[in-house]
Amino acid sequence: MPHLDHRAFINACRDERGVGHHTLRAYAQDLRTFARYTDLRQITEPISRDDILGYHQHLRDEIKAKPATIERRLSTLKSYFAWREDREGALPSPFADLRISVRIPRRLPRPIDRDILCMVLQQCEGPVTVGSKSGADDAASV
Repeated sequence: MPHLDHRAFINACRDERGVGHHTLRAYAQDLRTFARYTDLRQITEPISRDDILGYHQHLRDEIKAKPATIERRLSTLKSYFAWREDREGALPSPFADLRISVRIPRRLPRPIDRDILCMVLQQCEGPVTVGSKSGADDAASV
C-alpha cells in the first residue's frame, strides 16, 4: 500500500493556499477513496501512470461516477502528487506527461416555474415591450 500523506497535504492547502473548508473536505474524501483503491488493488509505491489510468477506469466503469466527480478526484490527485513532488523531490508525479480528458456534459438551463412566471407578469403594468438598443424610439416619442 502506498503511503498517502493526505493530512499533511490538507494542512498545507489550508495553511499555505488558504483553501476553504468544503474544498479541504472534498480533497480528503478524494484521497481516502484513492487510498482504498490502492489497498484493494495492492498497488505499491511508486504510483505509476498506468495506476492512475486504472483508477480513472475504475471510477468511470466500476463505480459509475459522474464526469464532474471523476474530474475533481483526478484533479485532487494531480495536486497531491505535484505537492508531494515539490516536498520530496525524489518521487516524480505519475501525472507527468499524462492527459486524461473527462467530458462533462453541458446542462440545459432550468425553466422558470409557471406560477413564478405568472406572478412576475402580473406585476407589470400594461404590456411588456422590448426597447431598441439604439434609443432611436425614445428620441422619436419626445
